[in-house]
Amino acid sequence: MLLAQVQRAEEVARKLQVTVGQHARARFGRRSEQQPGEGCAAAEGRRRGQRPGARGHGRRRERYAGLPEEHVEHDVAEEDKVCHRCGSPLVLLADDTSEELDVELRVRRKVHHRLTYAATCRCAGRERIVRGGAPVKLIPRGSLSTGTIAWAVTARYMWGLPLHRITTILTQHGASVSDGTFVGVFQAVQPLLQPIYEAVCARNRQSPYLHADETTWRQLWLTKGKRGYIWCFVGLDTTAYLFDPGRDHTVVLRYLGLDGTDWGGQVVDLICDFLASYDKAARVANATERRLELSRCWAHYRRLFLDIPAHHRGDGRVAAEVEQWLGMIADLFYLHHRRDLAPDGSEEQQEAQTVFRGCLEEMAYVRAQHLSQRTLAPELRHVLEFGAEHWEELTRCADDPHHPIDNNLDERQERLPVVIRKNAYGSGARWAVDQACQVWSIGQTLVQNGGQPLAWTLAYFAACAQARGTVPEDWIRFVPWAWHPSPAAAATERPGDAPQNTGLAGNGPTNGSPEPAAATLPEAPCADDEDAAPAMPPASLYDAPQNTGLAGNGPTNGSPEPAAATTPEAPCADDEGTAPAMPSAPAEQTCAQMPFAGPASARSAHRRNLAPFHRRSNAVGPPAGGARAASATPGPQRASLRRTRNPALPP
Repeated sequence: MLLAQVQRAEEVARKLQVTVGQHARARFGRRSEQQPGEGCAAAEGRRRGQRPGARGHGRRRERYAGLPEEHVEHDVAEEDKVCHRCGSPLVLLADDTSEELDVELRVRRKVHHRLTYAATCRCAGRERIVRGGAPVKLIPRGSLSTGTIAWAVTARYMWGLPLHRITTILTQHGASVSDGTFVGVFQAVQPLLQPIYEAVCARNRQSPYLHADETTWRQLWLTKGKRGYIWCFVGLDTTAYLFDPGRDHTVVLRYLGLDGTDWGGQVVDLICDFLASYDKAARVANATERRLELSRCWAHYRRLFLDIPAHHRGDGRVAAEVEQWLGMIADLFYLHHRRDLAPDGSEEQQEAQTVFRGCLEEMAYVRAQHLSQRTLAPELRHVLEFGAEHWEELTRCADDPHHPIDNNLDERQERLPVVIRKNAYGSGARWAVDQACQVWSIGQTLVQNGGQPLAWTLAYFAACAQARGTVPEDWIRFVPWAWHPSPAAAATERPGDAPQNTGLAGNGPTNGSPEPAAATLPEAPCADDEDAAPAMPPASLYDAPQNTGLAGNGPTNGSPEPAAATTPEAPCADDEGTAPAMPSAPAEQTCAQMPFAGPASARSAHRRNLAPFHRRSNAVGPPAGGARAASATPGPQRASLRRTRNPALPP
């Protein structure tokens, strides 16, 4: 009995040691999961970067071909164009041209003059006084132009600039604008972005498969329970963010409409990590019928092998087994991206698909062989048993060549809120974090489809200004996955008016007193009416951003200002207190009817998500008579396909 107690105590001590080691590595360990010897540069035995003396790529002028040009002539003086002795004129011999990229931030005061005329005749049937039209403004009687507001919103949420830095930039250009003015402006434009945000969420839920992940975000307006979560869902052509105080299964069910309120009948394929909330969400959603399928991330499963304590990996046998599994997972990533990038139906794709399935069979065989060993290290046994428990979810990608095998795309999309969190620490009001999710969803969807967030914000806010500060009736043409700038807007844009500044730094204290702006950025060009699409009113979707009426100086997203209890009145708000008019009928059906681009869209969305784990030259194969013999492709041919990279593929 005493021996049993000692064994149980040793088992508890071993588990605690593993937990302490994991926390220590997470806190003080290396952030990169790349192992020594991995990577293209390491495989070729050279340092990273361009080799000394190698030929460069030259100036890529085609990148700036679409920008407006300004020609500057550097001519000689008039007296030097003739011969000083005989006076004969010189003949132009050559015109040497060179280019440079010029960026300029122009801050100016735009003074509007409304001219009024009075009739001098006594003719009947006409007005005696005629007055010019009022200037178009996004916010009635506001002191900031539409272009200024669009630039500030983009800089705050998409470029990660703190609010105080935005006001500092304007101050250094001669325009003194208080932080409280921008806080009121941000709160005033939030309802204008709501229908676009709802359309992005509706489109996102219709994706054939969906990535899901969450990251922490502090609720600074609360005194207790400040930790909340930003949830990120990435589809084929959309990215949706939402905030929720918790990270349990109900968040997933509510967003996907699987809580019995708004399910559209489509089975959702959710690519996620091993968080227990996803397991419970699947159990609840599939209680009556199959509605949610989970696909696990191979990158997270690989991380379990890396988390095995160092004192166990120091053992030669354990190190060889871990090295074998890391090599097989690396081959799996390589084969997946080879079959994903190959043309549909091609012989190369079929061959890679066959070897990909054989690699999964090889893993199952090796796992069975390892688990049959009685002397297997307990930590490695736990990882292998955990993989066997989730094997069906890990191998759901076996049949579809374009199905992602990891959740790296979602984690990359979370970089923007994570980096901004380093400066902001959280949000000082609920409406602020909701607006951050709005702009992130729209902006990241634009980037995902090759659009420019600043150009879109300028065009959409210009259309809202034409509608007198309300949502335009034809707002459906601004959905970010199908938006393109109109020819009129592209011709009138001046890139020097609002350059992108991606610097991230802290900011100082805020000033809650709203002051009128001394200078404004130029007005945004009006949207082209010829590109208008049929109007579509929005739907009321889950977790719509709430306007709590808090216009204080608490940090909304990009600035770490402390939350303040004051609620200063924004000078640019409408005096009547009316919110912008919103369309009132569901829009989800029309958004869902827009077809996806198909498998090619899936490849383009994940083409930049190349394998983070390069194939290892020392990967260990399976024992004789294993899955290699059962594969449809002979062993030498499989080894050649797995170990030899196609030169047509990107490195």
